[in-house]
Amino acid sequence: MPKRYSKESRQYTPDQLQEAVLAVKGSILTVSAAAREFSIPRKTLDDHVKKEVSSKPGPAQELTNEEESAIVEYAKYLANRGFPMTRSIVRQFVISVVKKSGRTSRFNLEKGPSDKWFRTFFAKHPELTEREPEAQDRSRNRMSNPVVMKQYFDLLKETVDRLQVKPQHIFNCDETGWSGKEKSKQKVIAVKGHHSYQQSVISTGHVTAHLCICADGRILPTFVIFEKSLPHMAHKEGVPGDWLFGYSESGYMDSTLFLQWFKRVFIPNCGPARPVLLIMDNHDSHTTLDVIECAIENKIELLGLPPHTTHILQPLDVSVNGPLKSKFSSTAVTLGHLNKQQTVTKAKFPAVLYHAIDELCSPARIKDAFKKTGISPLNPDAIDKSQLTKSHFETINSSDGKEKNRSTSEPSTSGTSTEDKSETSICTSCGTFLGTNPLVTEGLIPEHLSSIFTPVPCGERGKKENKGSRESAETEREREEKGRKRQRKSSTRDGPQETSSRPVDEALYICKICDTSDGGHDEDTLWIACDNCEDWVHPQCAGLQEEEDLESLAFMCPQCLEE
Repeated sequence: MPKRYSKESRQYTPDQLQEAVLAVKGSILTVSAAAREFSIPRKTLDDHVKKEVSSKPGPAQELTNEEESAIVEYAKYLANRGFPMTRSIVRQFVISVVKKSGRTSRFNLEKGPSDKWFRTFFAKHPELTEREPEAQDRSRNRMSNPVVMKQYFDLLKETVDRLQVKPQHIFNCDETGWSGKEKSKQKVIAVKGHHSYQQSVISTGHVTAHLCICADGRILPTFVIFEKSLPHMAHKEGVPGDWLFGYSESGYMDSTLFLQWFKRVFIPNCGPARPVLLIMDNHDSHTTLDVIECAIENKIELLGLPPHTTHILQPLDVSVNGPLKSKFSSTAVTLGHLNKQQTVTKAKFPAVLYHAIDELCSPARIKDAFKKTGISPLNPDAIDKSQLTKSHFETINSSDGKEKNRSTSEPSTSGTSTEDKSETSICTSCGTFLGTNPLVTEGLIPEHLSSIFTPVPCGERGKKENKGSRESAETEREREEKGRKRQRKSSTRDGPQETSSRPVDEALYICKICDTSDGGHDEDTLWIACDNCEDWVHPQCAGLQEEEDLESLAFMCPQCLEE
C-alpha cells in the first residue's frame, strides 16, 4: 500500500525554513549547520537557498483557480436544483476542462482525478461534502421556487389584511397516516455479526389522523379515520370525548368525511369570532362545493397552499406530522417492551395517538410551526430557503429592463437566423437556454467554459406531447405527404408554384427549422419550400431577407445542404 504524505511528518515550520535560508545567505551558518540546527533536510534547505523550488511546496496545481472555482459553483448550482453530482460525474467534468485547456496534465484523462485529489478538493472547499441524497419529486422541485413563494405570500398578506385576523383566528389542517409497517428510528442493542429484528407491535391496517392546529398554540380535537370499519371493541377509551371517528374503504380522507369534520369539529371549536382563516392543501376532498358553501355561510375563509409546496409552507408538515409519527412509534415500542403480549390494535390506536399528541404538540411547538412557515407573524423570509430552487428568469429579464424570454419561433428582427449572443432566450419546446449561458451572466463560471457547464433546462415537454409524439409521428408524416401532393396537383393546374405563397393546408405545415407553425392566424406570414425535400420553412429561419425575390430563388434547406 503506498505511503500517504502527512504534514505531521515534517519537523520544521515554514518560518523556521525561512530563518534557516536567511542564516545561510547571511553567511552566519553553513547549509549543513543550519540543517542540523533547524531540523531541516540538507537537500531541502540547499534547494531553497539556490531558489530551485517554488515558495509553495508540493506539486503544481492541475486546475487553475478559475477552473476549480467553476467546478465548485457548478456543483452547488446542480445540488440546489436536485441534480447533485457524484465523484464520477465530477471526474468527467475535470477531464473535459483539462482537454479544453490543451495543456499537459498528470491526470489520467480516461479515469480522471484520484481519490487523493478529492480529499484535497473537499479540504479546500468545506462548503461541499458527500452524503446520500434524499428522493424528491420533480413536481416539488419545480414548484419550490421564489416566484411561487412570492405569489403565495402576496395572496396571504392580502387575505390577512382584508380579514384583519389575529393568530387565534388562523388555522391549518392536514392528514397524516399509519399503515402498520412503520419502522422505529431508534437504535437498538444487538449481537455483533447477527441480523437485528424487532417484532411489530402495531396491527391496525391503515389509519388516518386529521389534525388541525391554531396559530395561538391550540390543537383542535382529532379526527381518526379507520380502514373499512370502526373497531369492534371500545375505541373511545382514554381519549377526549370531542374526538371524532369515522371510516372509509381505504382508510383515507374523502369529501364526505372532510365535510363531516368541518361541520362537527372545526366550526364548533374554532371559536365564535368571525371571520376565520383556514389554510390547507388543495386536495380534492377539501375543496368540494358543499365545503365551500358551508364555509361561506359560517364566514370561514379557505386558503389553499400552492401544489407540491406543503413541505415548506404547511405548519403541520414542517414541525408536527413527522415528529408525531416518530413519537407514536417509540410509544408503541415501549408498550411492547412493558408487555410482551401487547399489540396496538385498531381499538387501542386512538389512546396511543392521544398520548403521543399530548406529549409532543405543546403550544410552543405549534406556534413555532406557524412562525417557521412565515404565517404568524407574517414573514416570507422565515421559510427554509435552502429548499428553494433559484430560477434564471431574473437573469434573462434583467438586461435593460426588457423581457428577453421570447419564443424561439419568433422571427429575427434582422431577418437572419443568427442568435443574439448577448441575450438569453428559452426554447418553448424543450426549455433549453439559447444564446448566452445564464451561468456566465450570473458570474458562476467563466465564458470559455460555458460549453462544458450548461444550465439545467427551465422546463420540460408536456406529458401529452411526449406521449403523443411517438404515436402520431407516422400519422403526421402521412398527412404532410398528402398536403404536398395536393399542393403539387394545384400547381400543375394553376401554373408554376409560387415558393413565397402560403401552403394550401396551413394546419398541416410546420417549419422544418424552428418546428413551429403560425396556426393559420397570420395571413401575411411567408413560407418557402425546399427544392430537394419539399418541406416548408419560414424565410427568416433560413436566413433569408423578406425583401428578396423568393419566387425565383433556388432554395435548399440547411439539412439538405449538409447531406
